[in-house]
Amino acid sequence: MEPKKNPQKDPARFSSLFFSVAIALLTLTSLFVLEAFFPINEPVVQTQNSIEEVLVAEIPMDKIVLERTAPVHQVVTTTLPTQASPDNEVEDIQQTPSPDPEPENSIVPAVAIPTFVEPIPDDVPLSFVHEVPVFPGCEKVPKEQRRSCLEQKIRSFITNNQKFPESAYANRQQGKVWVEFLITNTGSIQIVQVRSPYPVFENEARRVINKMPKMIPGKQNGKEIHVRYTIPITFKYEE
Repeated sequence: MEPKKNPQKDPARFSSLFFSVAIALLTLTSLFVLEAFFPINEPVVQTQNSIEEVLVAEIPMDKIVLERTAPVHQVVTTTLPTQASPDNEVEDIQQTPSPDPEPENSIVPAVAIPTFVEPIPDDVPLSFVHEVPVFPGCEKVPKEQRRSCLEQKIRSFITNNQKFPESAYANRQQGKVWVEFLITNTGSIQIVQVRSPYPVFENEARRVINKMPKMIPGKQNGKEIHVRYTIPITFKYEE
């Protein structure tokens, strides 16, 4: 006859409990080992003030300056459309009544307008004078031809009155004399300068020029003036 087992002392009854305890111990052991090698940092809860301090510390100063100057550009752009156009200004002026309207019969003082008067020089070269002097015999010549008529009459007069000095002929001298003279505002002749290689030719040139007849004086801007004229006189020796 086999003896009966006590159910309270049966070891198979606690097998599931032992298994659960073993699993729990293994789990705790694994956690301790992992915590030893990989420590877990506790999360730090930051307040709003701390977040603001961190953000301010990380922002560079140049960015802060740009953010502060940005509204200035916005203000400038918003004020541009407020400028009134010239048309609007004219309309406003026309719509605004004048506080002190001028009477219709008011007298406006006249403003003197300065007039430019071209200065007239003391003497003008023949090539620049407006109205050339008139040599006797050129009175009926058209104005546009009086310059050539004057020059032709002067050359003819010198040729007809010129004489070769006897002393220069005896010494076989020859040369060219440059005579500069004025046809004055009265029409008379006034010698300015005579250039000659020999004084004898200079004296003869002066004699001939001083014999020229009186002319009608030249004019500049309607005023009688001195006219400067230069001419060469040649003395050529011929046997």
